[in-house]
Amino acid sequence: MIRKFAKPYIIFYPVVARDGMPFPINRTIRDIQGPSFQEEHAWRGNIVVAKYSGDSPFSSLIDASMADFAILKNYFLTHGAPPVPRQVCETPA
Repeated sequence: MIRKFAKPYIIFYPVVARDGMPFPINRTIRDIQGPSFQEEHAWRGNIVVAKYSGDSPFSSLIDASMADFAILKNYFLTHGAPPVPRQVCETPA
């Protein structure tokens, strides 16, 4: 999108589980993506979407409406999950 939202969204998603295993694929987003679903870019785990107003994203959360669903559905339809950062495990010698 070229224009910024007056009331943007924040998407919280899990990255790595404590046991190091990948989270299961989010079935709702998989259903939204339909035939364009790609497992290597799949959203995993429970996804939380928050909408806020103002400059500070964590201090002014506002209620979402049904109109927001269409915007979020379009986003999840056209965007895969962000890449998971590689963890470097160093063992002491």
